Amino acid sequence: MRPLCVVDTHVVVSGPVSRAEGAPPQRILNAMLAAELGFALSVELLAEYRGVLLRPGIMALHGLGEAEVDEILQRLALEAVEVDPAPVAVPDGVEPGDEHIARLALALPACVLITGDRASAAAMTGACEVRTAAEAQRLIAPAPSRARTE
Repeated sequence: MRPLCVVDTHVVVSGPVSRAEGAPPQRILNAMLAAELGFALSVELLAEYRGVLLRPGIMALHGLGEAEVDEILQRLALEAVEVDPAPVAVPDGVEPGDEHIARLALALPACVLITGDRASAAAMTGACEVRTAAEAQRLIAPAPSRARTE
């Protein structure tokens, strides 16, 4: 069984921003949308995804409108395991503003935190498994094979 992941905002936002086809953050986001990667969301994390994706500078990079961003977020919410993490203490070194992601990861046994944030990765190492988007690509379930018909 594949572990449940918590995908940091840096990775989700980098998905549509990436210009390189098949870049790791893009593959992670696509896998989330296609239910090929098990992941958890909290209301707070989903709101953070939205807030960052709708920043004018970020919107200029990904070229999506508000309705398109909301459609992506709705699809993510449908595929996610919703978790309401308890207000527990987080490891030293977790930056202010990232406590909710740490709490979400700590709420899940055998969770994998997927992040591109080095400070978050360093702070959470030992509390849960931490991987970059490139490393986490191995967690993506292969697409179902289609039988060839002749």
